[in-house]
Amino acid sequence: MTKVGNKCPQCDKVELEEINKTPEDKKIELYSYDEFPFEKGSHYLQKEVRKKLGCGMVSGINYNSYGNFLVIFMNAHEHISQGINPYLDRYDQEANLYHYTGKGKTGDQTLTGANVRLANSTVDKTDIHFFRQHNVESKHEYMGLVKLEEINQNTQPDDSGNDRKVYEFLLKPIWKIMIDPKFLKEFFNIITIGRKSNTYKFALARSILEFVKENKPQIIQNVKEDKDTVINYSVFAEDFFRYYWYQEKLKIPQNFNTDTLPRAVSIVKDIYKESTQPEKFDMVKEEIKSKAIKKILSGVFNKYKNKTSQVVPRFQNIIEGKETMEKETFYKNDEDNKRILVNADAMEFFIHYRILLEKFVVLEWAKFLDHIKTAPGIISKIEDPVFDRTSLKPQEKILRRFFKNCFYCERDLENLPKDVKIHVDHFIPRSYIAEDELWNLVLSCSECNLNKSDSLAIDFKNNLIRDNNLAIHEIPELKKSLKNLDNNLDWVQEMIRIYDNCLEYGFTEISKSKILERKKWPHITK
Repeated sequence: MTKVGNKCPQCDKVELEEINKTPEDKKIELYSYDEFPFEKGSHYLQKEVRKKLGCGMVSGINYNSYGNFLVIFMNAHEHISQGINPYLDRYDQEANLYHYTGKGKTGDQTLTGANVRLANSTVDKTDIHFFRQHNVESKHEYMGLVKLEEINQNTQPDDSGNDRKVYEFLLKPIWKIMIDPKFLKEFFNIITIGRKSNTYKFALARSILEFVKENKPQIIQNVKEDKDTVINYSVFAEDFFRYYWYQEKLKIPQNFNTDTLPRAVSIVKDIYKESTQPEKFDMVKEEIKSKAIKKILSGVFNKYKNKTSQVVPRFQNIIEGKETMEKETFYKNDEDNKRILVNADAMEFFIHYRILLEKFVVLEWAKFLDHIKTAPGIISKIEDPVFDRTSLKPQEKILRRFFKNCFYCERDLENLPKDVKIHVDHFIPRSYIAEDELWNLVLSCSECNLNKSDSLAIDFKNNLIRDNNLAIHEIPELKKSLKNLDNNLDWVQEMIRIYDNCLEYGFTEISKSKILERKKWPHITK
């Protein structure tokens, strides 16, 4: 688009006098979209807006050269002859366009002054903040940013009732209050109805939403300019490694076919075939991360024709009746350049609904996994879990009032070797049970706990039942924990049921002799 119109010295002079006061006379602040002092959907007195944004007190089109933005007021039209507002402004709901009449109440309008400023707003990259009055003498609602779509010339009566030529500016909301319902409908279709043999679709949806969160300022600018947003496959590969690192750490199966693992899962398993996964994802070495991400990029996000890139092209397949429709509602897949191009309207949808969509994706992911094999705390396990031993300090203090020896080797906890620490151990691994209930916690020396790791101590199951029975009347917090466990039934049977479910879920059992083996553990910390 090129600039249009001519400069009118008189109009420009008036315009500058109205809005562009010197900073000393009228301090004009600069605002980003997120910091704009008026909230979209809220109503304000026109004089309040004009004062805050440094506008003149009369003009409907106001330019702030200090911040390079326009402020437009659309007043309600009075349906009486020779009303004070002759402009026939209107909103076309079907087209989602405001038909805004240019400046000038008498005679033919010219494309000068404020009108040419609005006409050239796209070329000049000028933001347009739009305030709309719905009823005469009511406050103005802040409608958010709009952009110029088209300029038409037609005929309207002036303030004396005489026909004259006017400019009609068609303005489209950039941040619409109502998003096109097809985005919500098709996103729900993909996540809930779309065919899934594993959890890749959930992972891809989550990765896109996390990208939106982390890159919001640039995405807002892209939407304002109606530009696609690029997301490289490498972003997805990095996120997939993190997601499935946790899933493998927590031993959560990702598909119904146990004989064939999803490629991302098998890559994580292969990396730790000869070693143990670190306690936290942040502890993964950079060279291991880099190696895994490259393998996932090649094995999960490669060429579609090689049958190694199914998730990106198939993500947008929509099921309608018995047919699967291939669509590009959200993005175009640029496979040759290993990236997707997310369109501006879809990004606007993601920004507006991101928080709700993230919760929805995690919930549906959890429901999918629950059909494969149920486990406690599945939702918190899908979200990045935090494994933090220091948070068990309060529980350690409670247990030490009653228990004086290591639960496994029975050594006196007060007389351990200098390099051996006291740990609070989850008897049934926390990575399965996802909680810190007192009934499942025991005091252990660091050597036994590190040997046991995320396994089930088969030879100590009855010991835990015995100790809980002995301490139930001595430790009120334990009594409460066991009451929550039994749910008015038998807490012993419930504990055994959870133990057996954990075993069935894929956790391994470890013998007493293995736990009591002694090694030189470097850097043992509590």
